[in-house]
Amino acid sequence: MSSGRSRSFVFGALLLLGIFASYDAAATLDLKGYRLAKTIPETKTEIESHVNGLRDGVILFDAYRHRYEKVKEKFCIDGKNLNSEKTIAILDLEIADPTSGKSYPDNIPIVFVLIKALERFASCK
Repeated sequence: MSSGRSRSFVFGALLLLGIFASYDAAATLDLKGYRLAKTIPETKTEIESHVNGLRDGVILFDAYRHRYEKVKEKFCIDGKNLNSEKTIAILDLEIADPTSGKSYPDNIPIVFVLIKALERFASCK
């Protein structure tokens, strides 16, 4: 990918991020919604698929930045067996026992907690 195309992609991604961030917080899946949805059998699979999609997006964005922007990779998932069940398990562990030692607020977007869980489980440090 050329440098111009790379910049266009980053600009587009930032624009989309800005649009999503401008929506009401209720438009994103927050911790309270995640907890509630996991208790409802009809929505549990959908929520887990959503979280796994978020995981894939975070990891692919990290790989993109490493390859095209020469930023050090943050997540190293090779050999971690990061399948659907394990992703939910590390997310649930981060919720139950936060890395920071402080409980997450109910209104925090679940993707932020997922990023912390990935840092804890698959950090390249």
